[in-house]
Amino acid sequence: MNATLAAHQASPVLDLDLDATFDAVSAAGERLGSLLEQHFGEERGAQLRLGIVEAMTNVVEHGCAGREGGHLHVLAVAGPSQWCFTLTDNGRPIPGDALRGADGSVFDFDPDVTAELPEGGMGLSLIQMVFDRVDYKVEATSNRLILTAFISA
Repeated sequence: MNATLAAHQASPVLDLDLDATFDAVSAAGERLGSLLEQHFGEERGAQLRLGIVEAMTNVVEHGCAGREGGHLHVLAVAGPSQWCFTLTDNGRPIPGDALRGADGSVFDFDPDVTAELPEGGMGLSLIQMVFDRVDYKVEATSNRLILTAFISA
């Protein structure tokens, strides 16, 4: 949990244990949609949902692909000034160069020139653009992605 959020009276608003499958991601995305829209409004809620679903999809597609027993835990904690969404998985870590390259420059291409279409990195860049803060930690048996969204005053 983000230290700033921990300093306040934060409370869990969503706690999901999922198999790392696309079906589970889809069902979790549906649950997230109404929760986020209710607290952040339609537009911002949809953006946050897109970012979280993209992160969960990356776990399934890249981290846990081809592995038995892929698992994903999603915890959303709400505080008075921010929400933290922590995704913990038991898959392969995100390569460090992929995180460093997620600066949004991947979207700088001419969509009419197919040779210039990026081969990867769009999801991580999208996540960086949607959230106010993105932290990532690789631990002994798990990976933890912490996505923070500040609540506008």
